[in-house]
Amino acid sequence: MDSKFKAFFKKRENEGFFFAFLLLKLFNHGISAGNYRTIVPRLAAELIVLVLAALIAGAVIRASGNREKTAVTFLLVLFFASPAANDVLLLDLWFKDLRVFINLFLLGSVALGFWLIEKPKWKWLLPLLCFACVALKPMFLLTFFPLIVILIAHYISSNNKEEDYRDLMASTLVAVSLGFLLFGLKKVFLPGEQLLSGLSSAVELTAFRLAIVFPLFVLFAVAAHSARRVPAEQAGSRTAVFVALLPLLSLAAPLTAKAEGPSIVMSAVFIQTCLWLWFLSRGKEPFCFAAECLVSGLRKNPLLLWLALIWLASFSGLAKTLLLSLTKSKSFFNIWK
Repeated sequence: MDSKFKAFFKKRENEGFFFAFLLLKLFNHGISAGNYRTIVPRLAAELIVLVLAALIAGAVIRASGNREKTAVTFLLVLFFASPAANDVLLLDLWFKDLRVFINLFLLGSVALGFWLIEKPKWKWLLPLLCFACVALKPMFLLTFFPLIVILIAHYISSNNKEEDYRDLMASTLVAVSLGFLLFGLKKVFLPGEQLLSGLSSAVELTAFRLAIVFPLFVLFAVAAHSARRVPAEQAGSRTAVFVALLPLLSLAAPLTAKAEGPSIVMSAVFIQTCLWLWFLSRGKEPFCFAAECLVSGLRKNPLLLWLALIWLASFSGLAKTLLLSLTKSKSFFNIWK
């Protein structure tokens, strides 16, 4: 029995590490004693999110070959250490309101989307799933939906059943557009007067969010450049370039209402990370080649990796709380909330 437990824990040690790491980041100085009937269900939903994230991270590492495993681990550590993980997983704001339950549904839907895309019969549920997501949370259109679009586009250019995926793309776009027009057009974009009055602060907020995850954007841009050096698989190389361009979605951020969930900037980082992990675990050559180049470069210059990790962690979790206490001013460090 002891040997079985040891074998089980050894197999799940990656999941345990990531869950413990995220649990430490869940600490928040803003939580106050209140109605436990309200807090406990929200905490339970957030813990489900953390378990889901840890299980997926461990599964991706196991699914990756020896060639990609190091790059996958580096990427997971950088993402979980970054403020993007706090934002997308609601590590700082899970206790505020019902957003944690909505976020659980959206993240679960994204994970389900990766599974559906490869199932010939089940993939046609994607339009219905995306419609439900955008109806429940209209900001889904600018946060998580680009992931589905890029994923389907990749399958269009690299799959023998091209027509099926073209039809899937068309039906998904129609479903999301219909859901957005019915439920979200007035909720997402600010009216003219509010837009003009708050544009300056919104631009500053977006710029700050871009700055605190800048190392990850640079990493994906460099990786996309390396992926283009594999001409044999142009579909994968093009996908890597599209993934690197996702930060351009941030141009729409100042035009939107204050999000009650993941922001556009941090969601772009999340999408980039998810897609790279997906293609690396599937052994796609352009992504694997780019990952090898990155790992080789970081091994030659480990200081770059440490600087990126320190920068990302400085605006996240316990490190952010420490900065707040040292500066005795929350005005600057609350800018991304």
